[in-house]
Amino acid sequence: MQQRTIEQLQLDGGSWVFDFTNTVNSRKVSDNFDYLKSYDDFLAWCLKTNLIDRDKFEILKNYSSKKKAEAKSEFEKAIFLRELLYKLFSSVAKKQAPDDETLDRFNKILLECFAKLRLTVTNENAGLVFQSKSISLGEPYCTLVKTAYDILINENFARLKECPSCGWLFIDTSKGGKRKWCDMNVCGSQDKAKRYYHRTKPKSKT
Repeated sequence: MQQRTIEQLQLDGGSWVFDFTNTVNSRKVSDNFDYLKSYDDFLAWCLKTNLIDRDKFEILKNYSSKKKAEAKSEFEKAIFLRELLYKLFSSVAKKQAPDDETLDRFNKILLECFAKLRLTVTNENAGLVFQSKSISLGEPYCTLVKTAYDILINENFARLKECPSCGWLFIDTSKGGKRKWCDMNVCGSQDKAKRYYHRTKPKSKT
């Protein structure tokens, strides 16, 4: 069996948020493979996607090795957030309104994270940054929450899609907005092969 690693994980989501929800290899099977099994895995994913830079990665990794209980707690929060984001954006991708429970939970997390952000303004632009001066293992978590909020407020919902083959979420940035699969060379090819098989499969004689 081929070994799956974070380094090999494809980034087809078009956003940190969707690359995060896509750290489960498939949403369509019960025995799916989870690429994230620890806070170290989460940090490795953050570095791979440039959610954090190398310096921040080393700081958080060193700190988490000394604060194992805190790291475990932050990892559990991150996984809860991942599944919540999947439920939220999967509904949007299906042109459905998320259920009240999902929205209430996201709003509580949003309130918690925005309380940790600070507005910065220069003569050229403005932005929100994590305001804690101490090391915080939850910083990547808050960045993901802020990014999810930005997508919900600014993105065209028609561009938010879910792969019918594996359930991965992605932003369709194709010119005509006709992208169907997370990856044409993977799920697209598999889907076409299945349809070809069923079209050409000899009919059983009765």
